[in-house]
Amino acid sequence: MSKKQYLMIALFVIFPLVLGLACRGSSPDPTATPTEEIAVVVEPTEAPTEAPVEDPTPEPLEEPTEAPVEEPAEDPVQDTDNFQIGDVGGLIVQENRQWIQGDYSVFVAFFIENPDDELIYKDVSYEITLYGSDGSELDTYYESIRWVFPDAPTAVVADVYLADESVEVDYVSVTMSYGELIAPEGLYNPFVVDYVDHWPGDFFMDRATGSITNPEDDTYTDIRVSFIAYDDMGGIVGGGYTFVDFIPGNDTIGFSTLFDTYGDVASIEAFANFTYNTLIYSGTAFWSELSYPDFHFIRGEFGDMVGGALIRNETDTILRNTKLHITFYDAAGRVTAAGSGSSDMLFPGDTVGISPWVSSEPEGATTTDYEFFVLPGDVVDDFEVDANPFVVNSTEIIGAYDDQVAVTFTNNYSKAISDVSVYVLVFNAEGLIIGGGNTWTSESVPAGGINEVEVYVYYAADETVDSIEAWVTPWYWSSFE
Repeated sequence: MSKKQYLMIALFVIFPLVLGLACRGSSPDPTATPTEEIAVVVEPTEAPTEAPVEDPTPEPLEEPTEAPVEEPAEDPVQDTDNFQIGDVGGLIVQENRQWIQGDYSVFVAFFIENPDDELIYKDVSYEITLYGSDGSELDTYYESIRWVFPDAPTAVVADVYLADESVEVDYVSVTMSYGELIAPEGLYNPFVVDYVDHWPGDFFMDRATGSITNPEDDTYTDIRVSFIAYDDMGGIVGGGYTFVDFIPGNDTIGFSTLFDTYGDVASIEAFANFTYNTLIYSGTAFWSELSYPDFHFIRGEFGDMVGGALIRNETDTILRNTKLHITFYDAAGRVTAAGSGSSDMLFPGDTVGISPWVSSEPEGATTTDYEFFVLPGDVVDDFEVDANPFVVNSTEIIGAYDDQVAVTFTNNYSKAISDVSVYVLVFNAEGLIIGGGNTWTSESVPAGGINEVEVYVYYAADETVDSIEAWVTPWYWSSFE
């Protein structure tokens, strides 16, 4: 069941809270005049009356099962003067490659390409070895790529940290191998990375932002985004990688991450790919009904985006590992910041407050719009309890800088419980969410016992905390004794 609600505040428009398959919250019209604060308030949505009919447990991405195919002959060693890449068994290494020694590490970037449109290379491993001028081995770095698909290059980006920062690297060698060749059987990389932007850093690292579109109906989790920066001649002058928790089907999310540069950046190219942790949520029936009684995000004093959202489980099942992803945009639609947060355990009918960690807004950016998605999580069967056994007794802002909240709570269950999660949202005098935080404690709380936990909270520096709300929950690995 979908609910739509619109409310105009200072030229900001709230888009549908729940749209199609995705549980989604958004804010203003990107054509609106930028303001100094993003302010959004919504009234509680009407609770859906229908429970999900299918278990939303995700499935691993299936490997193609077609019979083994003939392997291509290996290529000879592909060398430059100081960058050697060994036999890769049919994979092509593009000529544009680079390694650069920095203060603490060696940045390495190259592209591998699968020229056979009828095969997928599985478990492609690469080992990067750094050598000194005397031929001595300085450091090594090893990683593996789940699949290398046809028709598109795969970017390899790595920072190999030096055990001895005083040494000088003379040349780099890469040894590559793969596990097996498989037929695609419909498996391919669907992700499209758009609108990649470079934001120069004034006193720190540069920042790359962009958006990833998933044109498929299915939702994928744990995606790696690798990106490479070029100068105006097309030479590689930096890069890096980041991860996003999930990409909803038929939709777009943003990413933002810092990276080192070793020259003037003219453009950035980014690539999204599956990881070994990627799971698939097939179709749309898995989406549990969630509602959002309140959400609010604002720009902090130093250009950071702060706030949070209340998320309510409208189903009759326990949901585990509910994830929130939020993307911030400027008036031109460029990504200015992105962040994520999660809830370990959300019981039927319960609400939890999530204050996601969000990257800083780049220097010179003006955020005018944001959009968030919530992946409801996995259904939990046969858990020790079917309702939250914890009750919050009191909350108090403490600390020399009013940056901590003391949360006192009681365990109303008949057994002691250890390993619990604590979530906090803080509000200003107008009742708007201005920030929050969360923590985890392994301390055992006896049956009927009371415990106190201190939670660091982050909120807009020019705001004053007027009220606090907290939630304490077990999580999937809690112990009951």
